[in-house]
This record gives sequence, structure tokens and C-alpha cells, in this order.
Amino acid sequence: MDAVHDDLVSLIFYRRHNIQRTAREVNKRRRSDLKDYSFPDIVFIATFGGLSDIPKYNPTLVQQARIRNKEFSFFDYWQKYCKALLDPERTLAIYEGAIFLGGEALPRNEVEQWHEQHQETLLRIQQIGEAAPCSPQPVSSTPEEPRAQDNGRPSKRRRVGGAGIRFRDFKPPNDRVSPMHVAARDRLTTILSDVLWEGLQSSQVWAAERQQSLTQALCLFWPDNPGDFVLDLVVTESCAKSVSEAAKQPGDALRSVLGDFLFKAMKASDCIKDGGKFVDAVTTLNYEDEDKIVRIFLGFAEGWEASSVFPTTD
Repeated sequence: MDAVHDDLVSLIFYRRHNIQRTAREVNKRRRSDLKDYSFPDIVFIATFGGLSDIPKYNPTLVQQARIRNKEFSFFDYWQKYCKALLDPERTLAIYEGAIFLGGEALPRNEVEQWHEQHQETLLRIQQIGEAAPCSPQPVSSTPEEPRAQDNGRPSKRRRVGGAGIRFRDFKPPNDRVSPMHVAARDRLTTILSDVLWEGLQSSQVWAAERQQSLTQALCLFWPDNPGDFVLDLVVTESCAKSVSEAAKQPGDALRSVLGDFLFKAMKASDCIKDGGKFVDAVTTLNYEDEDKIVRIFLGFAEGWEASSVFPTTD
């Protein structure tokens, strides 16, 4: 321990203001010279360490430095780390962080099993990412025309190898951390109403994924601090219109469209508790082609529960 303490004194770990380059480089090295470091320590190196100092690090040193550093908060700097990455690496980092935070809340004797049950899904997301050679283009309210290739033909939208899933970049509300957006199709009915489920299934985004087991037709944005989650759903124009009209009416109309779970989750949000109306907590946005987005603010506890639609291996 004394040797570790001496090393900590000789090395400088401090909060970095511009971490984009460091975070991306650290992420690249995770499978090579940084493979023995835990995910929290990877985040710490990316946000408090320096690339030139990496050869001096060892797992014990970094872990002790992270634990002793009073400025470092995993929840806060994990989000900064995710923001600095590009998909699909960003998606994997978001999921890994959620797993770590979930494990922190469990009894010590359950943590190992918790992490083990997610390994298959982590590997699956990693494999999908490795099959995607380039990063996605952001999706705006007004879709851009496909860019032309050198041969004059329009560029095809990038798809992920055999998985058939398009990596999509939804516009975060209020510059929040990027979403978890690889959901299990067979779990969606646990949180979606019949109206939203039908609108989702009828969307062009859903159809383009060709009946795969995972989908990116919905996204869950994490709050910067404990607060509201934000759920985005890609649905048909007619479904979005039904939601928009219901939000302008008394609660029973909106409940029938959102379903009990999402309606209660929306009413538990800070957006509503702080005086907002239904039309503030439930909105619709343009997406691609004829598809629309239904955006719903969710209370923190309910948002965490909604994250169950993202894949696990239990």
C-alpha cells in the first residue's frame, strides 16, 4: 500500500476539461494494453489521466487513485465518457455503465452473478459494433438527402452486417447523455400500450430492421443527475397524432393512449411535478420519411424500470 501511495504522489490525476481525444484513444486500447482494467477505472483514466502517462499505470495504482480522488464521480464522468465516444462504442459504454451502477445497488454476494448474466449481451453488442465499419450520421427533424459516392450513386444508409439493425443517433433533449438504444423486441409490450405498440410496429424504421430480435426504434435518455428519464419512440404519423391530441385532453384520454405504466411514469416526472402540463411531458417530433417520434418524460424510478426492455440474458 505504501508503494501505491508513493506512486500516486508522483503521478498527477486531475480533472481534464477536453477529454474527447483521450476518451476515444483509451477506448481503443481497452482490448489491448488496458484489458486488465475495470470499466470504472477505464472511465477514470479517460477523464482524469493522461495518454502519455498510461505506460506508468497498473490496475492497482489506478483503482486506488480513483477511490481516493474526491472529485471523481462515476455517474457524472461515465456520462462525459459516453458523450465523447461515437456509436457503436458509445452504445456499449452506456450499457456497461448501467450494469456497473445496477451492481452497486445489489448485495455483495449477488454482484458476481449480476455481471455474469450480462456478459452474453455485452459480447453481442460488441460484435454488432465490430461489424459496423463507420459511425452513424445524426438524424435531424428534416432528413438529409443521401450523399453521392464518387461514382455518382447515392450512398446507402449504413447497416450492421447480418444483424439488420441501423445505428441511429437521436437528438438528445437538453444536451443529455446519449441514449440506450438497443432494445429487445419481445420485452416492449411490458411498457408499451396497444396503441404505441401498433404504431411502433407499423413504422418504417421497424420494418427496415427485418424482424430482428433487437431494435433501435426507441431510445431511453438518462438524466444528467437523478431526475427525469426521457423515452423516445418511433411511430407512424397517425399514432403520433393520436398521442398529441390525447395530451391536450383530460387524463383518461392520455392514459388510454399511453397505457397505465407510461401514464403513471409520466405523472411521476419532475416535468409534471414542477407544474408542467401533459403537453409538456408528452410531445411529438418529426423523424425520417413519414415516421414521427413520441417523446415522454418519465420519473427516475419509473425510467429505471423502463430500462428493463434493453437486453439482458436472464
